[in-house]
Amino acid sequence: MHRRRHPAAGPQRAQQPSAPAPAARILAVMWFDDMDIGGRGIVQPAKGPLGRALRAARHDIFVSQKRLADAAGVSQAAVSRLERGTPSWRLFCQLIDVMGGRPVVTIERVPTDREFLAS
Repeated sequence: MHRRRHPAAGPQRAQQPSAPAPAARILAVMWFDDMDIGGRGIVQPAKGPLGRALRAARHDIFVSQKRLADAAGVSQAAVSRLERGTPSWRLFCQLIDVMGGRPVVTIERVPTDREFLAS
């Protein structure tokens, strides 16, 4: 069934399909480049506080381990090891710096058993 347009609606324009914005297209390419697929096609979970923080920061800016490693001048395997729980504060700081971040450490004082029982 064909619907008639009201004459006051103005001239009808041809609908052209909208292309995705260039930035969205780049992000899609960056995101779907097998960024976390391991050697056997398995995504390994991030472990430890440094590994989880690094992976979260990397995913926030849509960067693969390989691209981050290349930008930092280290191997992709080093990035993978850090994310899988092998701690290296120096490497962590280097990678966060390359991504434009700044690592911040906070320490929360936890009362000892003796202090807890005395109160």
